[in-house]
Amino acid sequence: MTVGRTLLNSVLVAAALAGSLQAGFADEWRTTSSLIGDSKYGDNFQHYDYVNADAPKGGTYNSVVLGTFDSFNPYIVQGSPAAG
Repeated sequence: MTVGRTLLNSVLVAAALAGSLQAGFADEWRTTSSLIGDSKYGDNFQHYDYVNADAPKGGTYNSVVLGTFDSFNPYIVQGSPAAG
């Protein structure tokens, strides 16, 4: 089973590398792509339709982590360190 998993991982890595190389050698630069028809936005669009360009800027960002911790030391071997 490990041989099959190793082979699968190798194939996936090779496919990812082949895709990135193909994109790197493309003849033209693309800013957008569409699976069906032409792209909705042109080459020089300013913002997406769902974005308010005049929205107020600034504010605060609070990040919450659920769970507990039992030490503030991030380099401990036992226990759970504090997030962040």
